[in-house]
Parts: sequence; C-alpha cells; structure tokens
Amino acid sequence: MKKIVAILALMICFSAGLFASEYKFVNFEVGPMTGFPFYGANELYDEVQAVRDDEGVRLVFGATGDMRFDLMPEFSLYLGVDILSDFVWNKSDYSNHLDYTFFFGGKVYPTNTGFSVNIAYGSGSRSDYTGKKGANNSGVTAPQKPSYAAYWGNGFKLGFEYDFSRNSNFKHMPVVGVYWKNMPRGKNLRDSTLSFAAKLGF
Repeated sequence: MKKIVAILALMICFSAGLFASEYKFVNFEVGPMTGFPFYGANELYDEVQAVRDDEGVRLVFGATGDMRFDLMPEFSLYLGVDILSDFVWNKSDYSNHLDYTFFFGGKVYPTNTGFSVNIAYGSGSRSDYTGKKGANNSGVTAPQKPSYAAYWGNGFKLGFEYDFSRNSNFKHMPVVGVYWKNMPRGKNLRDSTLSFAAKLGF
C-alpha cells in the first residue's frame, strides 16, 4: 500500500511539473509582410516602371508563417512559407506578380533575449500577370504572356528577428523581423527581396 501511495505521489508531482512548465517544443508564427522586390529580368523592371509612370499605383503586401521546433533555448529549426504580391496598375494597364517560397532553416539566439539570426534554404517561384490596353488591337485590356516568365528554383533567406514574448510574462507578443531573400528564376537571372514582417506567435 505504501508503495502504491509513493508511486501515485511521484506521478502527481511529475504531472504538476509538466503542466507548470511553459516550455513548448512546437510553436507557430504567422503575420503580414511587405517589402521591396528587386527583379533580375530587365524586361520586368522596365515594365513595372512604365506602368508606374504617370499616376500609376504599386502595392506590395503578403503573408509569412513559420512552424518552429525549439531544440534548445539557443537554437530552433523551422519550416516556413512566404507569399508576397506585387500589384502595379495604371488605369487599365497592369503588371502583377506573385512570389511564393517554402523554407527550411534554423534560428540562433546569440543572447539571452528575443533577438535571433535566421538562415534558411528556400524553394519557390514567381507567377506573373500582365496586360495592356489595346494589346490585341481591340481597344480593351488584354492579358499577355510575359517573356520573363520565372522557373522554379532553390535559393536562400537571411533574417534578423526579435521575439518580444521571450523572457516575458506575456506569451502572445509580436515577432518583428527584416529579411533578405535571393532566388534563381532561370536563364541566369535572380530575384532579391528585402521584406519586413510582424508575426504573432501561438
């Protein structure tokens, strides 16, 4: 009987320790992002500038998300995805581009704060949607197949983040970051993106 009571007491203490622990092995982060895309194809760069001329509008926005595996307080592995839209239009002319990349990488926390340095291997592509008024001699906007179509490629992403929830009593705090991504697009061309994100962890 005493052995059973001792075993039950040990189990209760162990369970209480687990529930009291705030450590989570798997964490998720998701949020909006924006940035500055730098296209490697001169034709694409010239097209964007031409559509923007004379009261054109450009809007760059997207979303990013990570599934993070905290192996230790100083190091994490993560799987992530970025989707960034670059919409450029001027009246009926448009030059819209969608960048999508999947990542696998690591995050290192060099100090006892929320600051981290991230580097990841990325795989993705870019889809392009363009149209100009009168392109088919009809006087209306016609979709066009761009000559700078991108291919699927593998590149990298370097980032710096600060997680305000680390060492804090409030766990649902933002994670802000700045990132540099470099991706090949075929034909010896590469796109680069400087992006900014504000994510919420849960």
